Amino acid sequence: MSPSRVARPSVRRPFPIAASLVSAGLIVVNAIAGAPLVANAVPAPTVALSTTSVSPYGWVGLDSVSGFGPDDALTITVDGTDVTGQLSNTITDSNGSITTSLGSIQIPGTNGGSIGPHTLVVNDATAGLTASANVQVVPAPHPTPSTIQRTVSQMRAPGISVVFSGFAPGDSTTFTLNDQTRVGQCGTSTADASGNVTVTCEWNAAFSASFAAFGPGQYVINGGNSTGTRYSDSAALTVTADGPVAPSPTSPVSAPSPAAPVTAATPAIPVTGDAHFTG
Repeated sequence: MSPSRVARPSVRRPFPIAASLVSAGLIVVNAIAGAPLVANAVPAPTVALSTTSVSPYGWVGLDSVSGFGPDDALTITVDGTDVTGQLSNTITDSNGSITTSLGSIQIPGTNGGSIGPHTLVVNDATAGLTASANVQVVPAPHPTPSTIQRTVSQMRAPGISVVFSGFAPGDSTTFTLNDQTRVGQCGTSTADASGNVTVTCEWNAAFSASFAAFGPGQYVINGGNSTGTRYSDSAALTVTADGPVAPSPTSPVSAPSPAAPVTAATPAIPVTGDAHFTG
């Protein structure tokens, strides 16, 4: 009789882990005495933005990053252009994170960034890690009318009203009237459900307190929202001096009545014969 075969217990072999992945921090190895090694993937690096939509010249805030190497210097680019210099806080902590704001950046390029999508990349060259996010540049809010002409008296009352279209619904906005050297406040407004804001500028006492000695000249009216993500196009304003005041009309002067005709004197009757004068 042949000896009975004894079944050997099965052994679960752990999946081999490349040493390079462990050393790079991409794999966390949990070692427990008497247990097989288990590999856990580290979460991918992330970047959190304050907004993903701005107008030209609008600001994008980098609120936080995580998943990078500890105490590493990060480089931030937009479409390959380095914008790290616009930021103030780009060194990760011991956990590979930055939990406070890194600062804000503007999309590089002419005219405040071209309309369309742009790619922001956070790079940790030391650890070989990156995170990316998309930012959309949308057209700036546009004024209607865009060209205005008023006299000084018209600017004092009733002033002018301009509608700016293209803000986000509910945006809190501030608008100013400017010349080359001075800025006057036109006030604050909230965008309606369609993203429209109606702005009224009047040269009243409140305006003159911030914009002294206004008068004829060239001005622009523009503004933005409180978060700095939307800046409007400008409405051009030309203010002219008031014209001369026309005199008040007077009552017409009646022509004098014609003089009554003078009746000619009756001719004297000639005397016949000798004339005798009595003393």
